[in-house]
Amino acid sequence: MDSFLRFYKEYYSVSTWALLRPVYVGASAGANAWTLISLLLVVIAGGVIIYFKPGPWATIPFGLVAWFWIAEHFRAIERTYQRFYAPHSDRLRFYGKDYQYLRYCLFRERISNGQFMGSIDDALAHVDTELQTETSTPVSSHPFFAGTIALLFGIAGGSVGAWNAEITALTIVWLVVIVAFAYMLLSLSRTPASRLKEFRRFLLWLKADGSA
Repeated sequence: MDSFLRFYKEYYSVSTWALLRPVYVGASAGANAWTLISLLLVVIAGGVIIYFKPGPWATIPFGLVAWFWIAEHFRAIERTYQRFYAPHSDRLRFYGKDYQYLRYCLFRERISNGQFMGSIDDALAHVDTELQTETSTPVSSHPFFAGTIALLFGIAGGSVGAWNAEITALTIVWLVVIVAFAYMLLSLSRTPASRLKEFRRFLLWLKADGSA
């Protein structure tokens, strides 16, 4: 169990926020961070303001700025972590969801650079035990949570009929931006079982790489 806990502590420390922090803030962010933050603020503020006076003149520039921020976001990540992109570009592209392989590279780097004591095989055995005995259920499956989401969709669906074309178009653009924002900055919330499965994958990769 001790090996599991030591490895898991390092795994938990390489969250999406930990990965993006050097991109947006801190000494390593550089001048590009101001461009990213400024674009993000423009997207958020512009998306709110143009609801008061919607129209193509506002929706189209809003969408373009949002697209430019998304593109710049990924370029900034690649610049910040060029040490991983140069040798592992194919892996980073294939396991790009939730920045999985990029977070693994940070995980492996922490293990390699630290004074780490632990057995990967012992940690893997404990992960299997945890997965077999996991009793937590996803929050989304709770009846109250599911009912609340259904109610919100019902209210939104009933309101759409009263919207004009401009508001509908703007809302669609906003939803795309929100989804992109959640994916790039917040990532998706995970269940304990999904975290353990990803952690197990990290351990298997680490074992194959011979890093510990």
